[in-house]
Amino acid sequence: MSIDGGSFKQTKLLENPASEQVRDVETSMSPDYSEFLYAEGHLYMSKVYASKRSSSGDKEYLAVGFGTS
Repeated sequence: MSIDGGSFKQTKLLENPASEQVRDVETSMSPDYSEFLYAEGHLYMSKVYASKRSSSGDKEYLAVGFGTS
């Protein structure tokens, strides 16, 4: 969302897919240890630190990008 500082009018810039897989990736990106960048209709999320893969076999995403069509 973009919020106008004078009128407080909200404008939706991007809505990510609501699938369980996308939610899992988004919630794995902690604001304290990840970078977020929104530019020209695209949202990029990446982890700052890569770590040794856990033995659980779960996928671990280091970066993800979303965009408008």
